[in-house]
Amino acid sequence: MPKYRSLTFDELQSMEKDFVEYLVLNGITADEWQKILTEEKEKADKITSLFSDVVFEKILRKVDYILVQNKKEVLAFHCKATSMKMIGLTASKVPEADLTNADFIQHTLQNPSAGFEIINGEKPYTKQRELEIFDLTKKGGLISDGKMYAALSKAL
Repeated sequence: MPKYRSLTFDELQSMEKDFVEYLVLNGITADEWQKILTEEKEKADKITSLFSDVVFEKILRKVDYILVQNKKEVLAFHCKATSMKMIGLTASKVPEADLTNADFIQHTLQNPSAGFEIINGEKPYTKQRELEIFDLTKKGGLISDGKMYAALSKAL
């Protein structure tokens, strides 16, 4: 059972060179891998899952910002070492709001009006940092460059 999720066939194919290196580092030759694939499906799945975990762990360790965005809210997360800080803009009382539109957000931040609320908070991780980041991506969060976080921080 993978810690995160198993890579899809297409994802594995795109990382073929890395996967081959992983197999070699674990003492598995090309011939042995072919034999495992045909004769030991469960073992092949386990090896693939372990490789998937290595890939996700490497990616998630580098994540600094996550963005969750829809028409009524934008939530920007700064994933620090021991805690996650969130700054958000909500527009639940503004029917015409479209917080998926960068120009709309910029206009809103420059011209605050009723119905918009800037929220913020910070919480320590309750699980391993990378698992919490992964969970946030499963809920629609996208790895971000931090620009939205910075823009919302200035509005605070």
